[in-house]
Amino acid sequence: MEYLFVVLLAIAIPVALFIIFRPAIEDRKVRNNVKNSDVFTQHYCFVLDCDEATVIKKLSVCNIKDTLKYTFDSEKLIIVFSHLNVSIEHWLYFYVVEDKTYLKVSREKFLHDRSNIPLMINRFFIEKIGAVPVDYNYFESITSIVPGCEISFEDITKLFLSDLEGRFCIEIEFLVIGDPKYCSCWMGKMPDKNNKGKELFWYGLVPDCSEAYDYDNFKDFSTAPVFNGKSLKELWPNIRVLSIDGTEPEERLKAYI
Repeated sequence: MEYLFVVLLAIAIPVALFIIFRPAIEDRKVRNNVKNSDVFTQHYCFVLDCDEATVIKKLSVCNIKDTLKYTFDSEKLIIVFSHLNVSIEHWLYFYVVEDKTYLKVSREKFLHDRSNIPLMINRFFIEKIGAVPVDYNYFESITSIVPGCEISFEDITKLFLSDLEGRFCIEIEFLVIGDPKYCSCWMGKMPDKNNKGKELFWYGLVPDCSEAYDYDNFKDFSTAPVFNGKSLKELWPNIRVLSIDGTEPEERLKAYI
C-alpha cells in the first residue's frame, strides 16, 4: 500500500506542476509571437487552417473555456473584448492569398498601454480558432495591393526567345511578391558585343548591383537559383512585371509575341 502511494505521488507531482505552470508556458509561447503586431499593437496578423465562414461560425459561439469574454457581430465582423477591464473593439479582415486564408484583427476604438493585452488577444485567437501568428511585415507585403502585371511563363519565354536582329534590347522591371528585397528588379536581353550573333540574358536584382548576372542562353538564365536559392522559373507565379522597355507590359508584349 505504501509503495502504491509513493507511485501515485510520483505521478501526481509532475501533473500538478504542469497544471500550475502551464499558463506561464503558454504565455511564453504566445509572447514569442507578438511580432505578428505592428509597433503600436493595433493590428494582429494570423494565417488560418480554415476558411472565413468557419472562423465566423466558431466565433459566434461563446463558451466558458474562452480565454477572454467577448461579443461578436458576425455581420459587421466586429469583436469586442470585455475581460480586460475595458471594452476593446476590433474589426476582422480576411484575405486569401495563394489558397491560404489570412486574418487581420485591427483595434479601432481604444488605445491601451497595458503590455499584456497583445499577449491575451493573441492567446485568444490561437486557442479559439487555431490561428497561427505571422510576422506583421510579411503579412503586409503579401496582402497589400500588388502593382504590376501577371504574365504567363509561356509568354515571357516567347518574349526572351524573340529575335532582336542584333540591334535591339529588352528591359523588364519586375518584383517578387512578398519579398521586400526584390521589389524593384530588372532583367533583359541584349546583343553580345563580344560575340557577334550571340545574345546575353541578364539580371540586375538589387540597386547596388551586387546581384547582377549574365547568361548566354534562356534555359540557364531561367533556371539559375539567383533568388536566394530559387530560380526565375520556380518563382514565376509570384512575379509581377512592372514594365517592358519602359512601357505598359501587356501592350509591349504584343510587339514581341
